[in-house]
Amino acid sequence: MPVPGGLKAWRDIHESRDSRWEPGSRSRAATARNDMNESLLFGGFLFVLGVVFVTLGAIQFFQGRRRRRHWRPAEGTVIGPHDRDLKTDHEDPARPIIRFEDDRGVSHTFESDWTMAGLPGIGSKVRVLYDPYHPDRAIYHTGFSTLFMPLVIILAGIAVLRVAAYYLLDK
Repeated sequence: MPVPGGLKAWRDIHESRDSRWEPGSRSRAATARNDMNESLLFGGFLFVLGVVFVTLGAIQFFQGRRRRRHWRPAEGTVIGPHDRDLKTDHEDPARPIIRFEDDRGVSHTFESDWTMAGLPGIGSKVRVLYDPYHPDRAIYHTGFSTLFMPLVIILAGIAVLRVAAYYLLDK
């Protein structure tokens, strides 16, 4: 017994259900599965990236906290940039050399992790934290380097985790 409207009516019904349907194409369910798989893959990538950011930020935060508690503060002096040819070495900017004295009065010199643009000029007094058991391990101490930057990294990781949750849970 023929169906009223025949094949044309059947196509019209299916095309109205799924505007992407064409004869020979994947079904609506297969398209939805593919979209869900892509969403899970992207969400999983973002989740791993967010966990990496939060972990690195936490490590930096707790290292800074340990340094603030156990390392000793000292006043250092910026004595000059590291001996580099600034005209030819554009990738690695000059890093300042800082001299300080430990509790025993012994003078120590170290190269800072900060570039010259991030520090006061030559001859300026700066705050230094050093390991009392290994005074050659010293850092130029700012709140930015030991507290603020780790928190920014952690917050960026939380933001990435929130986007990952959108892709993993809301789809």
